[in-house]
Amino acid sequence: MLRDYVLLITGCIDPNPEVPFLEMRNVENRRRQYIESIQFYIKQMNVKRIVFCDNSMALEPIGLNELANQYSKEFEWLSFRGDNLKAVAQGKGYGEGEIIEFALNHSTVLQKANYFIKVTGRVIVKNIDFLVTFMNTNRMYFCRNTSTNVDTKFYGLPVEDYKKAFLSLYKEVDDKKGKYLENLFSDQILGENLIVHNYIVFPDVQGISGSTGKSYALPLKTRMKLTIKSHLKI
Repeated sequence: MLRDYVLLITGCIDPNPEVPFLEMRNVENRRRQYIESIQFYIKQMNVKRIVFCDNSMALEPIGLNELANQYSKEFEWLSFRGDNLKAVAQGKGYGEGEIIEFALNHSTVLQKANYFIKVTGRVIVKNIDFLVTFMNTNRMYFCRNTSTNVDTKFYGLPVEDYKKAFLSLYKEVDDKKGKYLENLFSDQILGENLIVHNYIVFPDVQGISGSTGKSYALPLKTRMKLTIKSHLKI
């Protein structure tokens, strides 16, 4: 089981409306969904340290630190102004990578950590504590259903491994040309022969895709099939 790790929640509460392939644009709905996600992890997860990082200069809602204290959690809210021009030109994967880089460089909580689990804001991984129970602090974990496809909504790895392998990949994102962050991560894993592990079971992800507006939720039967498939050599 992981110990001494940080949960990093990435977010963009007030995105530039010109960012391509962005379906979820209503700021108040996005804010509400981010807060609900943060509250879930504070209340329901065993993690002791949580960082939320936003790239739209959003103000921290009143009460989150108090809630974290109530549940004996260390919580940090970071917000900065991301490069809107680059996000519009290259896509929201650029903003995602920019957020993680900022958090690693500026979070006092993350700077004390050797391992972090990243989850995209507005997404709730219902079985996250069960998954963490079977994770090892020396390993990279990505959700995969084929050998060449990784999901960047939810993953975990040592901080130094992320810095060496993935930190700057977001600068190569170009959604309009089909160079998505997921593709770049997959190419890096294959190109560098990185050892990546699947989760013990398929994550139970709840939330709405910012790109399509569709639900991420999958029936239990489907997740069971994906669990089996993810552990096969395809």
